[in-house]
Amino acid sequence: MKSLRILHVAITVVLLLTVAVFGFLVLAGAVDVRLTHQAADDRHPAEQAPRGPANPAALKEKLVVVRGLKPGVVFQLFEGDNFIGRADQHPVEVDIEDQEPPDRIWASRQHALITCKNGSCRIEDLNSANGTYVNRNRVPPGQQLELKTDDIIQIGAVQLQLQ
Repeated sequence: MKSLRILHVAITVVLLLTVAVFGFLVLAGAVDVRLTHQAADDRHPAEQAPRGPANPAALKEKLVVVRGLKPGVVFQLFEGDNFIGRADQHPVEVDIEDQEPPDRIWASRQHALITCKNGSCRIEDLNSANGTYVNRNRVPPGQQLELKTDDIIQIGAVQLQLQ
């Protein structure tokens, strides 16, 4: 009976240590935990069904990832403000968090802002740490730059093309 109790304690300790090590690895970023099944409302905005004509604010303009971990992802632009960055404390319309490797994050939480009004889109860097570039030219923080079709926006190693 005593040997069973010792075996039970030993197994419990091993399980607790395993959970503790796994938790440490997740917190340290060495292990990436992803859900294998997501409900439609829980998906990343870029993976959700596009907001077609039912949304009157939707524009024909969109950003397409041409360089990143998931090329081809499309982000629909909308009338008004479209924040680019990493969804964390503040929501963003163009979330590029999963386009960068976890060990090389260059995008700020709210990195840049694309404002679309009357058929025209302008981009502004929001004092990001690593800058925003359009066609390899840096966008000065706080200044707006007019965007044209096929312009390449670069944030860190991620490139988005305006289409």
